[in-house]
Amino acid sequence: MNLHRAVLEAASGTLGFAVTNLTAGQTAAFDVSGARPGGVVWLAFSLTGTALTPVPQLSATLSLAAPAPLASLLADPAGAASLARTVPPAVQGAAVWFQAVESGNASPFLATTVQ
Repeated sequence: MNLHRAVLEAASGTLGFAVTNLTAGQTAAFDVSGARPGGVVWLAFSLTGTALTPVPQLSATLSLAAPAPLASLLADPAGAASLARTVPPAVQGAAVWFQAVESGNASPFLATTVQ
């Protein structure tokens, strides 16, 4: 199995995840759906790309190389969680990868560039 295929298979969880308005100096929105109601969801990012990164504490595997934590969120009764965060002006033009994860479950990763 090649690395690309393995990364895609690791990212086939049931969490929905979207990032909107990722623009330097503005407020970006991070939205998760399909989480366990009342459960904790962690958001992570990478500035280096994709790789399989096991997270034994969560019984999950991230698809991010050198992941860094962005936030932890509490899912509402419908399994949704949201975060609004100001994007630092200095990161304009940076490539970034995001992923949401909860115990035993991860979203597909999102690859984007800060506008």
